[in-house]
Amino acid sequence: MPQWIANPTLATVSKVQGVLTDAGEPLSRYELHKRLGGSVNYPVLDAILRYFTELKVVYDEGAGGKVLWIHNAKARALFESSRRVA
Repeated sequence: MPQWIANPTLATVSKVQGVLTDAGEPLSRYELHKRLGGSVNYPVLDAILRYFTELKVVYDEGAGGKVLWIHNAKARALFESSRRVA
């Protein structure tokens, strides 16, 4: 049986980016999914978050963890200072 591959559209990637940048705080995957109105299924959301992680614009703790948009100086400084404490 062929394996299903998640191929998000540019519109979907943009929608996820918008929710993450507007949030300004770490979101769980469930909360992110909820804020997207449930319109993005989890395999597609996972593919988008992997892409954003490769670009180093999000910090993703993985399944059960939180996701934070860090592609701005203020958020990146907050993230880096919290990493030093941990």
